[in-house]
Amino acid sequence: MISFEFWRHHETGEVLAVKLRDGVVVGYAGPLHHDDIDPSYLEDLDYVEDGADRIEKTRELFAPVA
Repeated sequence: MISFEFWRHHETGEVLAVKLRDGVVVGYAGPLHHDDIDPSYLEDLDYVEDGADRIEKTRELFAPVA
Protein backbone atom coordinates (compact mmCIF):
# COMPACT_ATOMS: atom_id res chain seq x y z
CA MET A 1 0.00 0.00 0.00
CA ILE A 2 1.28 3.48 -0.90
CA SER A 3 0.88 6.33 1.59
CA PHE A 4 2.28 9.84 1.96
CA GLU A 5 3.29 11.84 5.05
CA PHE A 6 5.11 15.01 6.07
CA TRP A 7 8.10 14.48 8.34
CA ARG A 8 10.06 17.15 10.26
CA HIS A 9 13.77 16.70 10.97
CA HIS A 10 14.38 17.04 14.73
CA GLU A 11 17.60 19.07 14.47
CA THR A 12 17.06 21.29 11.43
CA GLY A 13 13.28 21.69 11.50
CA GLU A 14 13.17 21.03 7.75
CA VAL A 15 10.06 19.28 6.49
CA LEU A 16 10.06 16.54 3.88
CA ALA A 17 7.18 14.79 2.20
CA VAL A 18 7.78 11.05 2.21
CA LYS A 19 6.27 8.35 0.03
CA LEU A 20 5.90 5.04 1.81
CA ARG A 21 5.27 1.60 0.38
CA ASP A 22 4.05 -0.79 3.06
CA GLY A 23 5.49 1.57 5.70
CA VAL A 24 8.96 1.83 4.11
CA VAL A 25 10.27 5.12 2.68
CA VAL A 26 10.64 4.75 -1.10
CA GLY A 27 10.68 8.42 -2.11
CA TYR A 28 10.84 11.94 -0.76
CA ALA A 29 10.36 15.56 -1.74
CA GLY A 30 11.92 18.54 -0.06
CA PRO A 31 12.92 20.19 2.06
CA LEU A 32 9.65 22.01 1.54
CA HIS A 33 8.70 25.66 1.90
CA HIS A 34 6.08 26.17 4.61
CA ASP A 35 3.50 27.12 1.94
CA ASP A 36 3.87 23.63 0.43
CA ILE A 37 3.04 21.78 3.65
CA ASP A 38 -0.54 21.09 2.74
CA PRO A 39 -2.04 17.57 2.73
CA SER A 40 -3.79 18.25 -0.56
CA TYR A 41 -0.34 18.50 -2.24
CA LEU A 42 1.08 15.23 -0.91
CA GLU A 43 0.28 12.92 -3.83
CA ASP A 44 1.30 15.46 -6.50
CA LEU A 45 4.78 16.41 -5.29
CA ASP A 46 7.86 15.37 -7.30
CA TYR A 47 9.23 12.46 -5.29
CA VAL A 48 12.76 11.21 -5.86
CA GLU A 49 13.91 7.72 -4.98
CA ASP A 50 17.65 8.43 -4.81
CA GLY A 51 18.45 8.84 -1.11
CA ALA A 52 15.14 7.46 0.15
CA ASP A 53 17.00 4.51 1.69
CA ARG A 54 19.09 6.96 3.75
CA ILE A 55 15.93 8.55 5.14
CA GLU A 56 14.50 5.11 5.92
CA LYS A 57 17.69 4.14 7.78
CA THR A 58 17.63 7.35 9.86
CA ARG A 59 13.90 7.71 10.39
CA GLU A 60 14.44 8.16 14.14
CA LEU A 61 15.76 11.64 13.25
CA PHE A 62 12.29 12.63 11.99
CA ALA A 63 8.84 13.07 13.47
CA PRO A 64 5.56 12.98 11.54
CA VAL A 65 3.91 16.37 11.09
CA ALA A 66 0.32 16.36 12.31
